[in-house]
Amino acid sequence: MSAGPWVRAGPALLALVAPGCAARTAPAVQPAAGAPPAVVSDRSGADIRYARDVITAEVEIRANPVAVWQALALVHHQLELPIAEANAREGVMRSGRFRAPRRIDGQRLATFLDCGSTMTGLRTENSDVYVEMTSVVREGADGSSRVATSVLATARNREGTSTAAVPCTSTGALEKRVATLLRERLGG
Repeated sequence: MSAGPWVRAGPALLALVAPGCAARTAPAVQPAAGAPPAVVSDRSGADIRYARDVITAEVEIRANPVAVWQALALVHHQLELPIAEANAREGVMRSGRFRAPRRIDGQRLATFLDCGSTMTGLRTENSDVYVEMTSVVREGADGSSRVATSVLATARNREGTSTAAVPCTSTGALEKRVATLLRERLGG
């Protein structure tokens, strides 16, 4: 989806200047209202269309969008997620489509994604899982920011004759974790 170099944001690269900022509300995880079906292309060039609404976690943070943007890059770094697109002007940060590790933030991948199962177990455990996470930072009321994060994923069997990609469903846990880490970094 996103073409571009992978960028790793480290603490030395970004200075976080947001003392005294606090979160206003807990993240709300809900289907995106009226979201069009998502389309993800797999390695063979075939498109996978998600008929379900994409789950989006949104949080309001009492910090300016610049501070939130910097913290978001640090959260990607903390979770060891790549940054393939970082458009500060538009407020969009995407991981790009990447092969997910078996654990994110010390948790099994099944904590964050439901990819179904096969006769040999959960697809998150025995398949290659590809994830794309997108966060959007917008200016909120009174100098605050609103951050919406969503995750798309597919699983592809490593063995056997059926190697077609299967859509996965987010549990909402990764989106919530991003919101929680942002609030922690910004004094919430």
